[in-house]
Amino acid sequence: MPAADDRSQDVTAIQAAMLAAYEEGLATLPLSAVRTGIRLDKYRLGWLTRPWMLLSLIRSTLRAVRPTGTYELAVQRFAEASGKPPDTSEAEVDRIMDQLRLIDQRAPYWHVPELAAATPANRTELQLTADVLLQHSLNDRQTTDSLLVEMQDAYGPCEQLLQQREEQPVDRHRRRASTSRDPSVRQLAQAHQRYLQAWRRWFDHVHPSGDSVGQEGAE
Repeated sequence: MPAADDRSQDVTAIQAAMLAAYEEGLATLPLSAVRTGIRLDKYRLGWLTRPWMLLSLIRSTLRAVRPTGTYELAVQRFAEASGKPPDTSEAEVDRIMDQLRLIDQRAPYWHVPELAAATPANRTELQLTADVLLQHSLNDRQTTDSLLVEMQDAYGPCEQLLQQREEQPVDRHRRRASTSRDPSVRQLAQAHQRYLQAWRRWFDHVHPSGDSVGQEGAE
């Protein structure tokens, strides 16, 4: 029993530090880019920026976290609880926060037409998801929850496509001009949609009283 209590305390401590670091990163989101896209759309120029906006905002969001003391504390606590080396622990913490950013209703993705029909996570749903993802990671990603497995499988293509884009040399002028013709941008949009759908199926199954969760977590 004490071991279970210790594990619970570890999860609580890691989650607190991780969510604090997450909130710090969220404060750096490029909302001005969204406003520019919306203004252009009014003049029927939005079709030029939608693919670029989707890619730019996802990349900017995923790179929002910087190595702050809070972030380093989350990684340190994860390493202590899991027994994994610092670089592996950092990758696991990043992976959890990356997934949270893809569902957070405060992120700027929902201004992009491709995701207009999605139902993102409110604050309460985000915290509940973070808790499960953290425990899943501490358990070496082992689970008997088939919907959680489906959700993680859906995240794989998002992770892969974003990593591929990050590894490409950045030429902003060429990137902006060519994204409308880049099939990987459309693939990323579709992968993001599939992840959101898989997350929502999992969450609504685990928390069937979604209306009460939504009201409690609404801003």
